[in-house]
Amino acid sequence: MRFDEYATKVPGILKEYRRRYGYSQEEVAGLLHMNKDAYAKYEQGKNVLTLDRLLSLCEIYNVTPNILLGYEDLNRVNSICEYYGVRYQTIGNNEVRVSCPGRPDMTIPKPGFQEILFDIQEDIGSELEQEFKEYKTLKEMEQYWFQLKLMSSILDYNTRIEHKGLGVFEIVMRKLEEMAEIEKSIEGKENMTLEEIRERIKAEMKSRSTSGKKEKGR
Repeated sequence: MRFDEYATKVPGILKEYRRRYGYSQEEVAGLLHMNKDAYAKYEQGKNVLTLDRLLSLCEIYNVTPNILLGYEDLNRVNSICEYYGVRYQTIGNNEVRVSCPGRPDMTIPKPGFQEILFDIQEDIGSELEQEFKEYKTLKEMEQYWFQLKLMSSILDYNTRIEHKGLGVFEIVMRKLEEMAEIEKSIEGKENMTLEEIRERIKAEMKSRSTSGKKEKGR
């Protein structure tokens, strides 16, 4: 494996498994008998795992070296989908039907599905640690945010294919940013369920949409 291949695959996989098992970087570093900063360089792609630490991580996460090195992408796809509550079904040789709770099914070419999954998975952890670290039900919020980004990315991917590069991703991201802004402004959210937070966001989005239409009609 070349270093550029390693750097694009392995750091994201290490983050994924650490977070899936509920470990902090400091805890994993302790299990490997090293300091946190040195371990963090593995997840940042700045240092390459030594053989003994690769094997130690395999024991910690109960996986084979091939999985942590990114050679078994199918297992990684299944692992990500299981963690984030996403279901998918292969259609023929080239397409995948994707299902997320409460949202219409979408289809996407198989290579695009895998590419989008990996890209979002690598970004989602740092975003959520900053935005939603106060939530007690962090995994539920992770699933909710991941599914939103997944479906938005699939919509954009398919739209660009159909319309020769013209995507809707920017519009969707503005909506996601608006939702995040609304979520931040909710008072007492630490005492609310995830469903109550979602309903509050929906109501505010609907109110803003209605107000916008009235302004245009004047």
